[in-house]
Amino acid sequence: MIEMTTIEKVFRTETVETKALAGVDLTIKQGEFVAIMGPSGCGKSTLLGILGLIDKATRGSYRFEGEEVATLPERLAARRRRERIGFVFQQFNLVDELTVAENVALALRYRSMSAGERKRRIEEALDRVAIGHRARHFPAQLSGGQQQRAAIARAVVGGPALLLADEPTGNLDSNNGREVMRLLSELNAQGSTLIMVTHAQFQADQAHRCIHMLDGRVIGDSTNQRPEAA
Repeated sequence: MIEMTTIEKVFRTETVETKALAGVDLTIKQGEFVAIMGPSGCGKSTLLGILGLIDKATRGSYRFEGEEVATLPERLAARRRRERIGFVFQQFNLVDELTVAENVALALRYRSMSAGERKRRIEEALDRVAIGHRARHFPAQLSGGQQQRAAIARAVVGGPALLLADEPTGNLDSNNGREVMRLLSELNAQGSTLIMVTHAQFQADQAHRCIHMLDGRVIGDSTNQRPEAA
């Protein structure tokens, strides 16, 4: 699904040049669950942004589902992002003035589909994360764990091929964090390719693979023995 070759990302100001990624090579297969770990500032989130077509590499090749996307014009990159990639963030990024169902509907805004199909997809996504009973509530009426479930529903409602999660339990207590991890593992088991940035080793242990980064480089790529129950 994903083939990255010598990906570099350089940030420049008038006086300073910072290399956030320095020759990253990465291959991820359809259906894998991959965790990315490393200290703050090592390039994890920068890599995730490039994987999600939110940002562009300065140099290198990125093939997504067989297509070279590193040099796509922004209009085409935005279309691939909307249609094929879902995002789950540490900050839930829900719109306070919209209900849960309306927040999930935002991911379908630019899709060509009937009102009935849109409604069916929203209901299915909410049921998939066990929060359908909160569809008409507003984010402020939900617990942190419920807000993250709503955010995950928004990420999966369009049926993305790739799900990207950036510290998805960072704002949750341990119980809600475990529930969100269980949900993400279930989504992966149902066929979603999942790439997650995390600082927590016990979360990384639930992935198929763990990629370690330091100073903008991949310094380790190991296969995990996944636990019986995550």
